[in-house]
Amino acid sequence: MTSNEQRVKVLLSIQRALLGAISPEMRAIDVSWNDSEIRLRFTVDANEDNDIDELVNAIEGEIEGDFLPDAKVSSEVIVVPDGIPVSVFNFFDQGYARVYARHEGDLKLL
Repeated sequence: MTSNEQRVKVLLSIQRALLGAISPEMRAIDVSWNDSEIRLRFTVDANEDNDIDELVNAIEGEIEGDFLPDAKVSSEVIVVPDGIPVSVFNFFDQGYARVYARHEGDLKLL
């Protein structure tokens, strides 16, 4: 599979997995991938209960089902409270591509 084909497959898999799974607490979602791993990074404004963890696990499972046994899916949840800006754009920050950004009033081009 070419790198462009892999990119398309990863992004379409994530798009499908996120349908109906994005909660109000989710501020941004980023993805990074290589031949053996897909990494998700969820930026949320609160993680006070297990709802976020359950949603993240469900999203991971949906994506992993598309790539087993070739790639492992892992994720991290980062809490950034409301009032602290999160950039709408993420130009491959640390190898991650932004796949979702919540509308938060004025666009922040951080």
